[in-house]
Amino acid sequence: NAESPLAVSLAPADALRGWRPTLRVRVATRVGTTARAYLRAESVSFRVTTPSGASFTCELPPFAGRALPDFFSRLSWRRARLFALDGVAYCGRFEEPGIYEVTPVITLTESGDEWRLRALTGTFVGTPSPLRIRSATYVEQPVAGPR
Repeated sequence: NAESPLAVSLAPADALRGWRPTLRVRVATRVGTTARAYLRAESVSFRVTTPSGASFTCELPPFAGRALPDFFSRLSWRRARLFALDGVAYCGRFEEPGIYEVTPVITLTESGDEWRLRALTGTFVGTPSPLRIRSATYVEQPVAGPR
């Protein structure tokens, strides 16, 4: 969405079956803008489509603590917040070999009003990125999708 104040992206990833894929998320503002945001690993969730076409959402439990002013990030295009997240901690094991489509989602709930910070709130969806889970055995992938 070109109107969104945040640019959310996920680097393509590759993992052997049974290993823990690292999901690398980058959160920044659009070029020429700056903003504050209360970003934690719990702010990130993922929409996942498996190689066979099943879909699910995965996330961590919400943070139960208080949002302190020191933990609000200043963001710009050059000053991004980077996360290297354990895919298994979020989604469980990726058992099916093949290419998964993973979409990062950032949900910001803390406005910073009590600290007069004016932080961004809302849900920001990134673009889908591939996650390849390799296996010793070949599994044929449908070309046109499920019928």
